[in-house]
Amino acid sequence: MKMNAKHNTASVLIISFCVIISLFSCHTATNAPQQPDLTTPPTDSMKEALINNNRKGMQDESADIEAFAKRRNWDMEATGTGLRYQIYKQGTGNATPKKGDFVSVAFMVYLLDGTLCYKYDIDKPYLFQVSKSKVARGLEEGVMKMRVGDRARLLCPKHLGYGLVGDDKKIPANSILFYDVELLSIK
Repeated sequence: MKMNAKHNTASVLIISFCVIISLFSCHTATNAPQQPDLTTPPTDSMKEALINNNRKGMQDESADIEAFAKRRNWDMEATGTGLRYQIYKQGTGNATPKKGDFVSVAFMVYLLDGTLCYKYDIDKPYLFQVSKSKVARGLEEGVMKMRVGDRARLLCPKHLGYGLVGDDKKIPANSILFYDVELLSIK
């Protein structure tokens, strides 16, 4: 009989414990973090925080690009979009490409860690229509600064490369790109 009383007391305690746990697990906490309401427009302070965060990211990226060029002793010019370029070999051409022109280029594109992503050479050039193709905006902008035969270095910030998503092949998301490019022809 003593065994049954101890057994019953233990059973009652276990059942009580389970009931208490289940009651507390069904209760929603009032001070739990709330999910953001994506249907309500952001407040001015939220917008300002996002702008400041983006500005800081662009400053950091610009510093990375400048440091990369400085380590190699490259004297590069900067455009208003953030592209850095250096024409290191002058060609013989007179004209620069305009929007709508077809250009043929030989280039290699690298990540800043030295990873070669793509290579097109004189025997297998890359042909695209300026401002009408799906190439990196930085490549288009840089090519428009060149004359036939020019060789140039281009450092493209993320927004002039493949941005937040990459190219789904060899260029990862959020990559700064380095192009070594030669303009072969303008048509």
